[in-house]
Amino acid sequence: MSQKIQTIRLAATVALTQPLALVEELHPGGKVRKSEYVTCNSLRGDAKPSLHINLITGKANDVASQDHHYGDLVAIAADVWGVNQYRAARMILERFGYVEPGQAAGADPAQRERAARLQAKAQRRIENENRQKQEREEHVRRAIVPKLWHTAVPEARQSREPHPYLQKKNVEGHNTRRVPARQGGGFDLLIPVCDGGTLLNLQIINPKGYKRFIKGGRVSGCYAPIGALSESGTVYICEGWATGATLLECYGGAVACALFAANLEPVARKLRERYGPEQHIVIAGDDDRGKRTNAGREAATRAAEAIDADLIFPDFPASAPESLSDFNDLHVFQLGLRPGSECLEVAHA
Repeated sequence: MSQKIQTIRLAATVALTQPLALVEELHPGGKVRKSEYVTCNSLRGDAKPSLHINLITGKANDVASQDHHYGDLVAIAADVWGVNQYRAARMILERFGYVEPGQAAGADPAQRERAARLQAKAQRRIENENRQKQEREEHVRRAIVPKLWHTAVPEARQSREPHPYLQKKNVEGHNTRRVPARQGGGFDLLIPVCDGGTLLNLQIINPKGYKRFIKGGRVSGCYAPIGALSESGTVYICEGWATGATLLECYGGAVACALFAANLEPVARKLRERYGPEQHIVIAGDDDRGKRTNAGREAATRAAEAIDADLIFPDFPASAPESLSDFNDLHVFQLGLRPGSECLEVAHA
């Protein structure tokens, strides 16, 4: 393990000895609710509290933003202070009066002993979290996903009454299935989340279009396949499932839906490794042009550069609202302008 990683893990453990003092400095004005510190996100200047920081684990989630999720207090500090996590970790250790692992040799015996004890504690915590995570993923894969998937009805058999999400997106059901909705009536749409040929999780979309994964199941590095992925033909990699269905229906080939922007590169690397350098892979990115940060374009560009893939984005006409961002948005917009249109305009990067 590198010294930088050791320092970050040590700082994350040290910060949890007095978490409230640190989070009140980073995001002042919040309130403690049970084991969470709930506050306005100081990075955005929100009027309403949206950032939930767990004072036991250090993990945080901003319910008003997809860009503010953190694995520990070091990551939160790095974001607020505008530095990388290693620098933030060193700053935290300095504030709490600890030394980082690489500097312990020059410290007094008490500091060395304290640093070694906390480093061992941090390592045990990481190992325990990893073990628990693997156990949850295995339980979801073996017990929950197969039971739900095999009792569901293939969506293709419901052509007379497509799921509301499919109607809204104007795409076919492909390899999805449906089950009675958990609440509110109607049906939930099930999208298989795989790694290779192994079903590991499900994305569940309710009649109103709300999406969720089965909690505890693996998602990172996995994808929703549409069409037959193989070494022959073109493989498209995109974010959302509806975008993937649109690409398949308009262009053919096969599609791997990464399901969120940060997962594009892990999926791209996995498929490049599986199919080799000769496989034609196209990253079909979202263009979040209406947002301050174009996360979709940035993530797609990184994924394409990482595996030397082709890169395309939807080419929106001037009349298209800036809220439209992906190939399915363009598809639906074109159908609204020109009923019966079946083609998409593409902008190559």
